[in-house]
Amino acid sequence: MSEITQINQDVTEDPKAVENGSLKAKSQTLGNNPVVNLISHLSITQMTLAVLVVIFLWQWFDANSQISQMQQQLAKRLAEMDGVNKAQQTLAAQSQETVRELGGKLSV
Repeated sequence: MSEITQINQDVTEDPKAVENGSLKAKSQTLGNNPVVNLISHLSITQMTLAVLVVIFLWQWFDANSQISQMQQQLAKRLAEMDGVNKAQQTLAAQSQETVRELGGKLSV
């Protein structure tokens, strides 16, 4: 970026330097950098849109990872609840069997 600032200073100090070609060498060294070429051809609207796309993608990836984490937690809790439910069903079945046995002993 300092080269760009230097070129701008050279142009403001000596506008005829552009005609003489002394700034052409400096601008050609900057012209070889594809990133600088890309940025220099973008308008403000295009830059704004690019920034918005980056923000949108970042938010999407963040939300996607949070949803994935919540799904894993939900699956873990459902598995725990399923185990507790099966244990309670087993205890209820044992209790019913015990009540039947005791009811049979009392009727005799």
